[in-house]
Amino acid sequence: MDRFQRTSHQYMTGFTVAQEEYQKEVITRKDLQAEVTRLRVQLSGQAARLTAMGAEDRTRATMDKLANELNDSVMALEREVAKLRTERDMSLAEVEELALVKKYVFAWPQVTRCLHL
Repeated sequence: MDRFQRTSHQYMTGFTVAQEEYQKEVITRKDLQAEVTRLRVQLSGQAARLTAMGAEDRTRATMDKLANELNDSVMALEREVAKLRTERDMSLAEVEELALVKKYVFAWPQVTRCLHL
């Protein structure tokens, strides 16, 4: 019977040790699952930030493109205004020249009358 008790005690000790190891593994598994969940949440947050940063970069690139297009348009308008000013100045000079010619043409008969007297 002593042998039976020893064997039974050994089985019980082995069972207790196995149960303790199993409990440790369950706790470890729960801890690891909690860590995985925490890391997934962290990864999700980082992915959202990266997506937002990507959107900001796209917005910034679009704004830069629009700014360049506006700058080009302004420069083209400035060139066109300069061209129109030159044309205006040339037209004014022509009008002034025509006015002088008209003045002398109409004044010429009076000059010739004075010379004939």
